[in-house]
Amino acid sequence: MADLVLYKFQPDAMDRKILEHLFVGEKRKKQLTEMVNNIVESLKLKSPRHYLVIGQRGMGKTHFLTLLYYHLKDKLNEEEYKVVKLAEEEYSIYRVSDFLVRILEILREEIEWNELQKYDEDMVVEYLLEKLKEKGRGYVVIIENLDQILDKQMDKKEVKRLRAILQKEKLLWIVASSPVRFRGISEGSEPFYNFFEISYLNELNDEEIKELVEKLCELNNDNNAEAYIKKINIITKLTGGISRIVFVIYGLLREDVGGVEDILFKILDDYTPYYQDIFDTLSPQERLIFDTLISLGGIATPTEIAEKSRLERNTVSTVLKRLEKDGFVKSYRLGKIVKYEVKDVLFRIWREVRKTPFGKKRISMLIEFLKLWYSLGELMDNLKKAAVKRTDLKRFLNVILEVEGDDVKHKVKNEEYDVLYKNGKYDEILKKAEDDLSLNPNDDIALLYKAIVFSDLGRFEESIKILEILLNIVKEDDKKITILNVLGTNLIPIVEVGEYDKAKECVHKILSINQNYNPAFGLMAILCIISALKELQNNNFGNAEKELQEFLKWYSNIHIYSSKEMVNWFIIGKVIYQLAQSKNIEAIKFLMDKLEENAELKELLKPVRLALDIVETKNKKLYYNVPQEIRKIVLDMVKLLTDSNKLIPKELIIDEAI
Repeated sequence: MADLVLYKFQPDAMDRKILEHLFVGEKRKKQLTEMVNNIVESLKLKSPRHYLVIGQRGMGKTHFLTLLYYHLKDKLNEEEYKVVKLAEEEYSIYRVSDFLVRILEILREEIEWNELQKYDEDMVVEYLLEKLKEKGRGYVVIIENLDQILDKQMDKKEVKRLRAILQKEKLLWIVASSPVRFRGISEGSEPFYNFFEISYLNELNDEEIKELVEKLCELNNDNNAEAYIKKINIITKLTGGISRIVFVIYGLLREDVGGVEDILFKILDDYTPYYQDIFDTLSPQERLIFDTLISLGGIATPTEIAEKSRLERNTVSTVLKRLEKDGFVKSYRLGKIVKYEVKDVLFRIWREVRKTPFGKKRISMLIEFLKLWYSLGELMDNLKKAAVKRTDLKRFLNVILEVEGDDVKHKVKNEEYDVLYKNGKYDEILKKAEDDLSLNPNDDIALLYKAIVFSDLGRFEESIKILEILLNIVKEDDKKITILNVLGTNLIPIVEVGEYDKAKECVHKILSINQNYNPAFGLMAILCIISALKELQNNNFGNAEKELQEFLKWYSNIHIYSSKEMVNWFIIGKVIYQLAQSKNIEAIKFLMDKLEENAELKELLKPVRLALDIVETKNKKLYYNVPQEIRKIVLDMVKLLTDSNKLIPKELIIDEAI
């Protein structure tokens, strides 16, 4: 079966069955059902109800309205009612007459264009309304991007004319969408003030994202849903649960674009023309203030923006209010202070990465933290499964085969084991290894595969004993280093049950052979941080400080990304997480004071420091010192540290009600 074609920017081009299948979330389904039923009921009563669906760009408004269109058509008798869905972008509607013409065009009604040329605008509108009334029907008209039409395309006179017709004629039922509450509906002086019943489309939560990914995989006969969900959840912690972003990430994962960071930066690159077009709609003054807000970390007061942009505070406040109405920023009132931040997180990240030299590095660090914090179980499983790494196995076997030269039997034996290993035939490998070792107790290939199988099965002590035998057999330094590295990695999962000294001794042996062997630095750093955790849990802060000083020495010399990533996992996923679970605030503060001596760790662990400050001071305003993507992490950490929502501002608690 060919891959399903997904239209990320034009979902109404997809087949109805696919749209129904991909419509997720009980809240949205309930919203849709209630809106359909209310409209049908109001049609029967000849009492128009007009709706406005609000949700930021990419939230799924077109998907929602397209299904509304289909469901209404299912329920309505076409002789009595017609459902008309206008195009997503209606750039030619500048007058009420343009609006009515588009409805008639979609209905394929004949229009006497020559006659229209003779009429003034009032007469044209009257003629078009009569055309619609001819068959005695009511019309449900679905319009997207109503903000564009009412605020930017129609003048005030035409907007008033439209309102008057909708109120007087009882002919048209309007269901519209907009990314924001725009000026044309939110200001008391506007004709459509308090005219629409507003329904908000909220972000997808984690469960709804999971459901959407599983359904996408089902349509494509793709069995990788679990792996996709883990990566998608990391990115949506940054961007929010925006439907379109989930579609985009899913497509990139299927194309095997790369890791989480690669995918995010690929999305930003793909969205560049789109965001550039949006940026072009801002006036020069709006761009300056918007960019200044980003350079201040994405959240700031009008005073702070005015100081940096060198503009008058009143000017800045006026522009910020306009940007908020247009959906570019949102505000938070903190007592007498008002703070503004960029509303679309992805838009802000895009601009930050392009504008500031440190932008990309900051986002990379944040992704690193998200990967570690939200994938704790997965990373620990990976550590255990990869205690003996395939790369280490290949390196060792290559060295052996190079030494053996033309020993065909040796190569054939390796291939036999390799085939069994690739197919997960662990029992057969162990039996074959026993047979080979009965003939030659020093058979290095049999010993290594046996060690690897034991490690894969979680039998680390048995794997370690075999690796120690191997260590005594081989003579070459490169073989010794490979075995010691594998041995040290195998020891890590059981360090907490008394193997700390043995693991440390193993790493020291590696360094005695090659003092610049960088992977050993990572192993030593892990051992030090685990030891520090044990000391902190026992309130031995003096001993913990010694281990942390040793840790920082090793950490600063790690230059291999995979080694540093594993060490960072131990810091965040093991040490900080365990201390947070036990509510050991004093120990976390002590740990942070030491770790922040390293500039890289200080940047990585910013969410932890802020969560500690909030718990210690009970000052909820501190949440608004950082952008919303960091705020989400801090919020989760505060909940973990306190087991409650008491220190979470009400506006940051997701409302589960519709």
